[in-house]
Amino acid sequence: RPQPQPQPKLHTRVKDDNDSYSSSSNDSEEGTDDNNASMENTEEEDESVSSSSDESESSASEIGHDEHFVQAKSTNTNFANTQLEGDVFAHLMSNHRSLKEIDIDEMSISKSLAIDIADALPKNTYLTKLRLISNRGLEEKMNHSIFNIIVSGLGRNAYITTVEIMYATITRDTANALGVALARNEALKKICLSNCDFSTTGLSVLFMGMQHNKSIEDVTIRSCDLGNSASDIVAASLPLMKPRCLTLEHTNIGNDGLRFLFDNVLKNDNLRELSLSGNQLDKDSIKLLASCLKSPKQKVDKLVLSSCGLNYACIRAFSNGLKLNPTLTNIDLSENGFGDEGALVLKRLLIKNNSILELNVEECNITDARLEKAIVDGLRYNNSFLKSMFSEQISLSIMESVDMIREVGGSTRSIF
Repeated sequence: RPQPQPQPKLHTRVKDDNDSYSSSSNDSEEGTDDNNASMENTEEEDESVSSSSDESESSASEIGHDEHFVQAKSTNTNFANTQLEGDVFAHLMSNHRSLKEIDIDEMSISKSLAIDIADALPKNTYLTKLRLISNRGLEEKMNHSIFNIIVSGLGRNAYITTVEIMYATITRDTANALGVALARNEALKKICLSNCDFSTTGLSVLFMGMQHNKSIEDVTIRSCDLGNSASDIVAASLPLMKPRCLTLEHTNIGNDGLRFLFDNVLKNDNLRELSLSGNQLDKDSIKLLASCLKSPKQKVDKLVLSSCGLNYACIRAFSNGLKLNPTLTNIDLSENGFGDEGALVLKRLLIKNNSILELNVEECNITDARLEKAIVDGLRYNNSFLKSMFSEQISLSIMESVDMIREVGGSTRSIF
C-alpha cells in the first residue's frame, strides 16, 4: 500500500497548572515517521488529529464567546476599536503584561462571563484602567446583576488606579456594590462618572463608600444632573476625601449648590484643581468663588470655567477677587462671551497679579487685536525671570529686542 502522507502539526493554546497559556502540538509522536506503520495506526492518527482539531475549534469558540463585550489597550496596540478577541481574553485571564486598559460593555456579556471577569480581575497586576459601559433603561435587573458581579472583582484588585462608569443608572444597590469595591481598592486614584443617572439614594450611598478610601485623588463627574441638592452630597464629602482634583462639568449645579460647594472647598486644603465647565455661573456665584479663592486656606492652582456663560460683570467680579491671589497660576475662561470689555479687565488683572502664568481666552468674542496682544504680553512677562528685576514695560522692551535679534539671526535661542 502507498505510505500515508505526514499530517500537519496543529498548534493550539492550552492552559497549564499555573493559569498561563502555552503552545503545544497535538500530532501523534508515533506513526508519522515510521515507514512500517500499519494502516490501523494511520487511521488512529487521523482520528486523533481530527479530534484535536475539533477540540481546538471548540476551545476557540469558548474563548471567543461574547468577544464583542470589551475593548482592550496594550502597549503594542491602539485603543480605538480594538475588540477583545480570543488571545486578548486569554491575556485577561492569564495576567498578561501587555493588557493595560479594558472597556466592558455590560449589556453585551452573559452572567457567567461576568463571573469569569470578576475572578480574573484580582489576579491582574498590569491592568490599570477599567471602564464599565452600561445601557440604562434596558434589562435593568440583569444589567445591575452583571454590574455588581464585575465590581466585586474590582474590590479585590490592588493595581487598578482608574475606574470610569458610563451611561449607568446608579441605584441604591449598585451604589452599595460599587462603594464597597471602591472603599477596598487602596490603589485607586481616579473615579469618573460620565452620563450617569442617580436614582433614589444612589449618589449618597456611593459617596458614603468612597469616603472610606483615602487614596482617591481625582473625582470627576461629567454630564450628570446634580441639581436639586444632589451636588451637596459631593460637596459634603470634600473635607473627608480630600481629593486633589475635582471636576464637575455639565452637572446643572444651582446657585445654592455652588455656595455650599465653595464653603467645602475651603475645608479641603488638599484641593489643587477645580473645574466647573458647563455650569452656568452668574455674578453672585462668581463673587462667592472669588472670595473662596482669595482665602489663605485654599491652595487651588488651576481653575477651569469654560462655557459657564460669563459676561463682563462676571469677569469684573472675578478679577476683583483675584488681584491678591498668590496660588492660582492656570485659568481657563474659554468659550465665554465677555468680549473686549472683559478682556480689558483681564489685561489689568495680569498687571496686578504676576502669579497667573496661563490664561485661556479662546472663543470669548474678543475682537480687538491689541487686547489679545496685551494679554499675551502680560502672560509672557509673568513667565519671565525679568519680572523679579524690571517693570513690565522694561521687560517687554528687552524681550522684543531679543525677538528682533532672533528674527535676524535665525537660530538665536530665547532665554526668556
